[in-house]
Amino acid sequence: MNNLGLYRTTFSNLAKFTSAQASFFESLMTFMKANNFDGVDIDISWCGRSWRHTEGL
Repeated sequence: MNNLGLYRTTFSNLAKFTSAQASFFESLMTFMKANNFDGVDIDISWCGRSWRHTEGL
């Protein structure tokens, strides 16, 4: 999702804004219930600049 292009900030915005998180999880739960899924696996692979907890040290 964070590749260069139209959706490059999608995950960053989802992680940053609690309102986006709430909307995502509500949509996810609706989709899962409609399709009889019992779980979800979210795999986050971060490419490019490292954002480890070293900023500000």
